[in-house]
Amino acid sequence: MEQPQSRVEFVGFWYRLGALLWDLLLTGVLLGVLIAILLGKNAAEPWAATMTSILVLGGTVTYVSASWLLYSRTVGGWLCSQEIVRLKDGGRPRWWQMLIRLVLAMAFPPGWLWLLFNRRRRTLADLVAGTCVVADGSMRELSDEELVEHPRALQTVGWRSRRVATTEPSPDLRFPSAR
Repeated sequence: MEQPQSRVEFVGFWYRLGALLWDLLLTGVLLGVLIAILLGKNAAEPWAATMTSILVLGGTVTYVSASWLLYSRTVGGWLCSQEIVRLKDGGRPRWWQMLIRLVLAMAFPPGWLWLLFNRRRRTLADLVAGTCVVADGSMRELSDEELVEHPRALQTVGWRSRRVATTEPSPDLRFPSAR
């Protein structure tokens, strides 16, 4: 019996870098305008550099955390068709997983390089938080017919699913949607 093609596409370094560049462009423009409005003619004052640093750091953390919590992606991730999912079941990450990702990504940026060596293209923050970044729409659930025909379909790409209860289909196998 032929296995179905993997529907899960893990996003690699260059695509994630592209999303990061879009996010930097967006936050740079928005924060630049905000700083220009708030500081105005006071930009040469000694306290202006400190205020600018606080606004840039606070604005970036707010943008990333709000985007991840609300949409499981940033605007750059949306433009590059990327989505953050739970590795366990492909669902939306919990708030604490996003918090772990954010803290580790900010505190230890070299952890990003781990995705060059990981077969699922996960960063150090992804490994600790139990998340991964996939191509948008590649995590659609298999239909009941596909699961009966190919019961190990999700396991072939390393995904665990509660919907695959046995290794071989049995005549009385019922799925949650069939009840």
